[in-house]
Amino acid sequence: MAGKRSLLRPDTLLQSISVGLAIAVVTRFVSFGRGILFARTLDDAQLGTWALAINAIHVLSFFLLLGIPSGLSRYVERHRQAGTLRPFLSRVTIWTIGSVLLLTASGMFFWKPLGSLLFAETATKSLVLLTIVTVLATVAFNLLEGVLHGLRLFRLASWIELVHSIGFVLLAAVLLFAWQQDAMSSILAHLVASGVVAMVAGAYVCRAVRNSQQSSSGEETFQVASGTWKALIVYSLATWGAGSLQAVWHCLDRYMLLHMSPAATHETLRQLGGYFIASKLALPMTAAIGMLSVVLLPHAARLWEEGRRDEVGQLIRRAVKLSALSMTLCGAAILALRPYVLMILVGRIPETVNLILPAVLVTIIAVSLHTIVRIYLLCRERASWIAAVWAAALVVNVVLNMILIPQYQILGAVVATLSSAGIAIMATIWASVRIGLPFDRGTYLACALPMLLLLPEPWMLLLLALAAVAVLLTNVIVSADDKRWINDWFAAKFPRLVASGDRQ
Repeated sequence: MAGKRSLLRPDTLLQSISVGLAIAVVTRFVSFGRGILFARTLDDAQLGTWALAINAIHVLSFFLLLGIPSGLSRYVERHRQAGTLRPFLSRVTIWTIGSVLLLTASGMFFWKPLGSLLFAETATKSLVLLTIVTVLATVAFNLLEGVLHGLRLFRLASWIELVHSIGFVLLAAVLLFAWQQDAMSSILAHLVASGVVAMVAGAYVCRAVRNSQQSSSGEETFQVASGTWKALIVYSLATWGAGSLQAVWHCLDRYMLLHMSPAATHETLRQLGGYFIASKLALPMTAAIGMLSVVLLPHAARLWEEGRRDEVGQLIRRAVKLSALSMTLCGAAILALRPYVLMILVGRIPETVNLILPAVLVTIIAVSLHTIVRIYLLCRERASWIAAVWAAALVVNVVLNMILIPQYQILGAVVATLSSAGIAIMATIWASVRIGLPFDRGTYLACALPMLLLLPEPWMLLLLALAAVAVLLTNVIVSADDKRWINDWFAAKFPRLVASGDRQ
């Protein structure tokens, strides 16, 4: 009982950051291993079908939720303190689940046109219906996760997410090896894992609601719940707007390739399987930068509210510079060692991966840098600017895909997405610098370095070696102040190691 009570006790900020991020690291590596499992057991066409299915699950669930989990994270605590948590959550659940069930029932009834959109002529009734049911389970889990975050039960939510990830990969392995090696096994594993963790999360949420103080006034309960419902919708739609644009941008080229490529559907699915593998190779790198942006945001917001705005700019600028340098180095290592990496992780060297991997890596680096730069816009409360950036990137992506896919197929899709990602990061930097983010010459050079990954390998390695010399021996890219800051940080974090080095 004591253990359950401790899990239901709100986390401190330190607990949320330390324990939550530590679990998140493990979860990302489990996800990376799951991607490798699918790449090794599924052929390229089935891997492409799985990539389309998981993108559909994520995008459809995101659109159906309309940002409600973010709104729950924001307003649950207000209702907990007011004693109106139970009626508030009841109202959210009834309206959200009711509307989602209505929309998914429509999707099941019109499964043929939906299947044609998602999977082209390879769509089957069982594949489409299983995808829709998995969307339902994902929606339920995401809603409950939003409640847990609102109750500041970040550690509990992180543990549940880890159980979901591990359960997914174990069940997928069993189904792939004991049942059938196709995308259906992967989707079914996702459905079962999501359903189980949704029930676990629901049990903890019900317990937390029972333990919360309830208002004795029915009229007060109704007024608070009604007033916040409108605020919840407005807030949720605002956060959903920017996120939905980026979510569509993320998978748009896959579906446009499926419907616009002159190649046969089976060949297109095979190319999409290679696209999935190329994206997964960079997952550990992107997970690290993603976690860095999550950690930086609350620190930057605290400094901003304290009036230390110059420190916010310096923090973001240094994070961008170091992230660009480290991700470029990791990307170069992946490209230089790609035959060995692919044979070890995937067991084969798909031709598609060799063709598109450099562009995919540069795209991933650009989007990762965007997540750090946009922290400044969030601190300045310019979230609408971020939405405008992704709206522009989405339009560019559509136009370029329409031009390039018919002639260049998968390479055209990847180049279109790379171009739109470049526009997104450049527009975000321009907007941030325009309102005060300090970017020096070295930061611009660091942001341009990933473009070297697109060069032929000998030139790439030569120019990156020259860039490394410039970083170590000059102040052109990393300034003297930045180097001093890095040394001070390292000395503060690892004093014994520094003292040992000084003695030697």
